[in-house]
Amino acid sequence: MQTRILWFLIVPLFIIHCGQEQDFELKYSAEVAKLESAFTDADNLDEQMKIRESAQKLYDQMLHDYRTNPNGHGIMGDLAVLMGEYGKAGEVYSRLIETPLDQAPDSLLLLVAKNYIYADMYSKGHPYLLASMQGDQDIWVKDRLARAYADHLVDQGEREKAITFLQTAERKLQDHDIPRIRGRLTVLQMIDKPAPELDIVQWYTSKPNARVQILEFWASWCPPCREILPILDTVYETFQDRNDFDILAVTKLYGFYADQNKRIQNPTPEEERNLIYQYVQSKNLSYALALVSQETFQAYGVNSVPTLFILKDGNVKNVWYGIPEQGATELVRQIEKLLES
Repeated sequence: MQTRILWFLIVPLFIIHCGQEQDFELKYSAEVAKLESAFTDADNLDEQMKIRESAQKLYDQMLHDYRTNPNGHGIMGDLAVLMGEYGKAGEVYSRLIETPLDQAPDSLLLLVAKNYIYADMYSKGHPYLLASMQGDQDIWVKDRLARAYADHLVDQGEREKAITFLQTAERKLQDHDIPRIRGRLTVLQMIDKPAPELDIVQWYTSKPNARVQILEFWASWCPPCREILPILDTVYETFQDRNDFDILAVTKLYGFYADQNKRIQNPTPEEERNLIYQYVQSKNLSYALALVSQETFQAYGVNSVPTLFILKDGNVKNVWYGIPEQGATELVRQIEKLLES
């Protein structure tokens, strides 16, 4: 009789508990979706900060309710992303992986890797990123994360490790189109080696011939490229009295033309060359500019612009992608060191 009473009490309680778990799951899913939608629609930073504060409160509540329930990790990860807590999101998402990494779902591995790398927690993201490369999904995301990880290694003075990592990534993704990974690998393998020859199609100014050079790859349609042109002009003017420094900015034909004022589809090669020339002339830049072949871009591993190479005595010494954080100051400091050595 006592045993029957015990089961009579336990079974309904178990059913109630399971029902509560499902109710919590539904409740939090709806609340997280609501916050995500509100964050997307927010008009300003203040509104976004208020939404993140609400997200933090909800996360704390969920952490208490789901401390021992793995079914809550996915929602908690989504909420951590909304809070901007990418490291926390990576940690939470990683709890969803219950198998060895080489057997885990590609999409989940990439989700963990992405959040760890966004949080600058590269060492934690590294094994998940490599494991994710076994699958065929989101190749462009893997490409971007692989380059970010390699850049981190370079920043830490670990260029050889960056090369090894990119070679591994290239091997794992060999069946896919990954020109940016291959380009980054080409660039890293160039450091302290002779720079490839430039295949000049047309000079827009006189040819530079200096011991130290900045070689910039750019395009008129690229806003950061247009932004960096006057920065380079400032650098040039800093060293204008020296005959051992120069700057050369090179671009190529893209089959269309665009700048901040106009866009022209399908110009002839001659028309595009003239449009570039007119744009260059309008900027009154002090340094040299030239048109080069597509093969030159490939030889330098350039898949995105602006890309800046620092050369000394014909050898590649450093590379920048995009605009240096400290603008002309950072470039001037780099050039001064090379000129003094």
